[in-house]
Amino acid sequence: MNGNVINANNNGLRYVAFLDILGFKRIVCVHSHEHLKSVYQKFSETILHGLSNGKYVLSKDGETECIGPDIRQATVNSLLVSDSILIWTDNNSAESFGNIVKAVRSLLAFSMIDGIPLRGAISIGPLSSILNQWPTQTQNFQHSLFGKAIVDAAEIEKKQEWSGCEISKTAIECYKSNCFDGESLIEKKVVLSYPVPRKDQNMEIDGYVIDWVNHPQAGINASVVTDAFAPPFNPDVNEQEKFKTDEWPKVKNKLCNTLKFVKKVKSSENQIFVPWCSHKS
Repeated sequence: MNGNVINANNNGLRYVAFLDILGFKRIVCVHSHEHLKSVYQKFSETILHGLSNGKYVLSKDGETECIGPDIRQATVNSLLVSDSILIWTDNNSAESFGNIVKAVRSLLAFSMIDGIPLRGAISIGPLSSILNQWPTQTQNFQHSLFGKAIVDAAEIEKKQEWSGCEISKTAIECYKSNCFDGESLIEKKVVLSYPVPRKDQNMEIDGYVIDWVNHPQAGINASVVTDAFAPPFNPDVNEQEKFKTDEWPKVKNKLCNTLKFVKKVKSSENQIFVPWCSHKS
């Protein structure tokens, strides 16, 4: 029996971003399912802010009025699966590149404020998406995304050793070839050339990254980043000791690399002294 094809998109090159929540495995394994649901709720709200293109709308809940993100203004597509979010554009225009960079920048900044560090990558390539729903008594959905762009973004994402987003060389070259003089996000320093920290032997590879630190609505500083990397503990001393022994060295390395980026792009007035972390420009 064929499903109901809600959407199918199979044409051309598109930009794709792949982002993961850092430390998500620990949240799942150590904390209750109720805590996991609260983290997901917070992250879902952050995604709405990130994807709403900086637009907000007044809504009414009973007699209470509130201002929230206007997701109708989204300029990119997205899919959240467990601790990963995929974002993709409809084409490879310079405008589409700007849209996905803006969305990822907001997600990185707002998630950090909420204590949920993300790591991601943007690539370009062919991509197909299919959404099916079958008429069964149970919940059966098929949302398929497939293409080399996803593979490339996922490979670049997992090699990084920090919270941030690297942009592939092919994506940058395509953007440069389509961008008009004076409109470049590189010239505006939203996209920066930066030595990206790698997991392998503490290497750094020159590349292009998104400056999420100076997001105009976020107020990111070193203190915010440090707090986001500090994991919440259950009232169990053994758990804390196990974290210090088994997990802290890896967390510390990612945190230090992220703080190094903060120091590079942020003014000195927003810095804090972290004795166990060396910041070298």
